[in-house]
Amino acid sequence: MVQDATISGLKGLACAAFITALVSCTSPPPSIVEPAPKFDIQVTVRSIRKPTIPPRIGFRVSSGQINIGCGEGRHTSVDWRLPAGTTDVQPRVSWQHTDNLKGQVQSFSIANGVVTAQGDIVGLDKQLFNCPGGGHGELVLEGDYQPEAPSQADTQLLKSVHDQVAVGQQLLISLPVDAAAMPNFCDVVISYKQQSSHATIKFTTDAQGKLTILEISPNSTPPLQATLRDNILAVSVPHA
Repeated sequence: MVQDATISGLKGLACAAFITALVSCTSPPPSIVEPAPKFDIQVTVRSIRKPTIPPRIGFRVSSGQINIGCGEGRHTSVDWRLPAGTTDVQPRVSWQHTDNLKGQVQSFSIANGVVTAQGDIVGLDKQLFNCPGGGHGELVLEGDYQPEAPSQADTQLLKSVHDQVAVGQQLLISLPVDAAAMPNFCDVVISYKQQSSHATIKFTTDAQGKLTILEISPNSTPPLQATLRDNILAVSVPHA
């Protein structure tokens, strides 16, 4: 009786093992969960620097001291060549550091990019064939001009960020805000599976000086989503 029970138990275990193996063979394999796709994002923030008017530049040139005797006259001239592109030239000419002169005259002219000053001085008259003292003076040409301004605007790199995000994940970028260089736009390049797309986010400043998004163009594929709050730019790919 005991032997029959043992054989019966062994047969039951063998049957259960067979059924388990059969179920394992016929059941579908567990599904493999693929990782969420990662998008490579490159964001470059730039500012447009408009041409600024450079400050005026002064110039000064002198003849040095011109000496003269009684009853004599002397003529002298000095010139200054202007740099290329110069505009609004304001020259002034005068006799300076003068002594014992009867008269003095001066003038200037501008031709072919050169400012020329001319002047004459006349010494004192003799008194009873005696000269009361020789004279002297210095012809000075001075003034200022407007130098040539840059012909076009250029861009200034403010910040560059490179990272990877999943679908729906936000990439946060703190925009550098400065009165001298406010962000005007940023270029965004999204890469995925050896393909890439490009979009440009343009910014504007409202009456209160707050930076806001003006437009996103073109709408890339995969699409780009961007928001801006408190100078923090959040970019994301809402779907693949």
